[in-house]
Amino acid sequence: KVPLAACQKAVKALKEILKDYSGKAELILENAAGAGSIIGSDLDQLAFFIKKVKGVGGICFDTAHAFESGIDLRTKEKVKKALDLIENKIGINKLKLIHLNDSATKLGSNSDRHAHLGFGELGKTPFIVLVKDRRLKNKNFILETPTLEGMKRDLKFLKSIRSST
Repeated sequence: KVPLAACQKAVKALKEILKDYSGKAELILENAAGAGSIIGSDLDQLAFFIKKVKGVGGICFDTAHAFESGIDLRTKEKVKKALDLIENKIGINKLKLIHLNDSATKLGSNSDRHAHLGFGELGKTPFIVLVKDRRLKNKNFILETPTLEGMKRDLKFLKSIRSST
């Protein structure tokens, strides 16, 4: 667990970054895989930053990072539970983007290694559930998988899910 003092330093840094910004684009924070003493692998930390820093508009939820930081997404029920956590701790309205990628490493490994959808530790289930979840109907998804050829296959898989809903 990252000490509160470290999170407070991050808040100060975020405020400094945003202090003179007046544009319309929002800063969003992505959940991390949790290697070392990195900040942001915990939904409570991300909620803390959103609450404390005006100008942080929300989060990008990365599926591999979530799994690698200890959020199990391998079953329909566990994906729904993760979305409920996001909804309760941060708010679905603050979920701005989802990075879809499988994990090449085990649950809780804290190692950021992406894999193609269905070819890693997560399997295909979480991606089917995420694409079909009504709360995410108007959310943007970005594939963040390793190779162009594999990404084409991933996109075809995702489109097949979308067309079956």
